[in-house]
Amino acid sequence: MGKKHVIYILILLIVLNIIIRIPTMRNEPGQDTFVIHSLANSISNAGFAAWVNHPLSFFGMYPGSYPSAGPFWLSGFNLLTNLEMDEVILITSIILGLIGFFSAYLAAKGIENNTLFRIFVAFSFSLSPVFLLFTIWSASTRHLFLAIFPLLLWCLFSISNNSNKLKYLLLSGVFFILLGVTHRLFFLMPLIIIAFLSSFILNNLKILVELYGKKINIVPIVWFTVFLIFVGFQIFRIGFYKNIHLIDAYETGFLFTGKEFDSLLKNMAIDYASKIGLLSIFIIIGLIVLTIKPEKKINHIFLLTSLIILSPIISYGTYVPLILLIFSCLLIGLGLLKIMNMIKINKYMTFG
Repeated sequence: MGKKHVIYILILLIVLNIIIRIPTMRNEPGQDTFVIHSLANSISNAGFAAWVNHPLSFFGMYPGSYPSAGPFWLSGFNLLTNLEMDEVILITSIILGLIGFFSAYLAAKGIENNTLFRIFVAFSFSLSPVFLLFTIWSASTRHLFLAIFPLLLWCLFSISNNSNKLKYLLLSGVFFILLGVTHRLFFLMPLIIIAFLSSFILNNLKILVELYGKKINIVPIVWFTVFLIFVGFQIFRIGFYKNIHLIDAYETGFLFTGKEFDSLLKNMAIDYASKIGLLSIFIIIGLIVLTIKPEKKINHIFLLTSLIILSPIISYGTYVPLILLIFSCLLIGLGLLKIMNMIKINKYMTFG
């Protein structure tokens, strides 16, 4: 793909991301938006955040406090532009939509240094229903978190891909703190760090067995088995999950109702697909492509490890799908890229 074509595609996608975020409603929607709107107004009017009484108040980890990045971001924009707060929320939502697009584009480079793949990932992430929900005239700080999180992944991916590790380590720290003052989704971030550190250990392990004189890669079998075991434990409420009712939210869904295994699994799959978008059908293809890949880079292992480490709480449908969004889009990109490559091969075989 020529550089000129890439620029044209990126411009078209930028325009599409702006147009699709032009609201049709008369007022900004949502309870979260109302709360953050009020907090931002209080900063602009008083000149300080009344709830900040301790350094931990910025993280929402002190009594009576709230993660403060969102209100400060809106208040600062309001004071700089002198626009009404509802207009500020509209404009910043569009800006964050574009930041999300480019942050996903950057994060994708850590998995495959392929321009088409990066475009697929940025497209699927920025236009996913759940990201659109929080970036169409919304002040919910989940939009800021979702837009920044891929940048943290980009830094973590870059640590293993670049010689200047210190720079990306420091940047990772900056984004980690920024996520901490943005939303309580941050409390899931230690799991991502554990997955990142684990990937260095797993990178040195050779998960191959000798079978009938051939080397067989058992990563797909091991990965899918472990993943399904964790999901099964939650659905059947085994052990630790007996008194934790994470899966109960999926007893009633869009199409199915019941406590049976198939109903719960279908409702959970539909919920995730409705948040990720129609392209979620390519996630399975991307997973297969990644797990059967004979030579995995450390970032491939990091991606697979992150999914496994998050799988024990995958039925927590309020927040976990938001963390998994960028990982899902990376898998979508791999699935679409594989299909595109197959089409090229078939075309060559047919017309070559």
